[in-house]
Amino acid sequence: MSVNGENGENGAGGTPPNPPDAGVSDPSVDLIAQAEKAAEEAAKAAEAAKARAAALAAARSPTTARPVEAQKPAPAPTATPTAKADEGGLRMLPNPDGLFDPKVIDEKRAEGYEPVAVAPEVAAVNRKAFLILAGMLAASAVAIVLVAVSSEASTRVSKYLEGFKCGEHGSASCIEEHIEGEARKKEEEWRNEDYRARPMYGDITLTYFPKDAKVEFFQKVYVKAGNDWRADSAGPGTQVTDCAQLLPEDKKKQLAAAGHGDPVCNAQTGEVGYPNQSQLLKPGEYVERLPFRNLPIFTTERYPLCPPEDLACDVNVGGSVSKARNFEYRIVFSREGYEPYELKITREGWTKGAGASNSIYMWNGLDLQPKPETLRDNFIRARRDVFCLMKIQKIETYEKLPAENRDLIMARNGFKSWEAYLEVEGVLTTGENEASWKETQAAIEKEECPGAPAKGK
Repeated sequence: MSVNGENGENGAGGTPPNPPDAGVSDPSVDLIAQAEKAAEEAAKAAEAAKARAAALAAARSPTTARPVEAQKPAPAPTATPTAKADEGGLRMLPNPDGLFDPKVIDEKRAEGYEPVAVAPEVAAVNRKAFLILAGMLAASAVAIVLVAVSSEASTRVSKYLEGFKCGEHGSASCIEEHIEGEARKKEEEWRNEDYRARPMYGDITLTYFPKDAKVEFFQKVYVKAGNDWRADSAGPGTQVTDCAQLLPEDKKKQLAAAGHGDPVCNAQTGEVGYPNQSQLLKPGEYVERLPFRNLPIFTTERYPLCPPEDLACDVNVGGSVSKARNFEYRIVFSREGYEPYELKITREGWTKGAGASNSIYMWNGLDLQPKPETLRDNFIRARRDVFCLMKIQKIETYEKLPAENRDLIMARNGFKSWEAYLEVEGVLTTGENEASWKETQAAIEKEECPGAPAKGK
């Protein structure tokens, strides 16, 4: 900076004019000395600023920072007096804003100035560090959300923070105790499921009267999803009505090979009818008992087990129950002249067998109820046989009838026992039926008795 122009005749670096005569006190000489001192201080400040910038660059990247070469400080501009000679020495031009030019000095224009820049390698490292930090923050946020949502994750974090003060002696790892406890709980759940999922089969032996009655046997199938079955939802499930599922071809062939006849599927009722011996009887034939063996009561299907190499397979699903089936049965007894009777058997009606044997349905037998006209006809036929037996053998009272002859007459005429015969006799021969019965009894006594059974036969 010059007082009278940037590159004046006696500008920066020039030789100052001859001093005034010794002993002469001139104020301009003192001002020039002060200006030179200020310029030296400005040069020292600029050199110190550059040294700090170089140190900052080296601290940011000590391996890549470029050292700042020592720069020779630019010569400070010296105040140049006005080249106008006057009496008493040189004088400064007046400045309305002060002694010096108020314009701000731009340091970039100084000789040898070099701005400190961050090396490209340092900028790349900084960007990478920023991205890693941002990713870690995002992952932490997701983990916090998952822990807050998942009760199991929250429990594990809590157990981890509890440290080593769990177990019987209070020195075991709480997180390990928790994980092992959950594993034992899951194993217990699997054992309970395996126990509940055991298949059930049952046996039933039917006895009934009359023994020549016809028996129709029907089966229904209900299906539950595995989760509903595990939740122990009410009811047997949804009934299956698709005959292709109820009676597939391989099952038909299996039944035919066993000599059980051809089953029939009814798509409207969703029932499969299974033939039995009672439906094949000829006139005069009967069965003492009608057994049904290995009837399915409850079965399950399972998901395939997870192969060891299939890491994507959920071990909590593999091997678990996918479907549960409940079987119900409807049995219809019928005979001409008798009221039909229907029996329904559900899973709850079976009694568990001993050990590994099948379940059993407790059946106490059945007496079909004859219709009124059938009851009267059977009684008249039985009364005729009893009358003839007593007449031929000259028996005066019922008490003297041979038991074997009496029981044969009862069975042949549709009475299960002698007591049942006497009960019907008390109804049909007294009260409002007494008058009509006297006429019937008179007709019986007039008949001959050639077919009356002989004693001992």
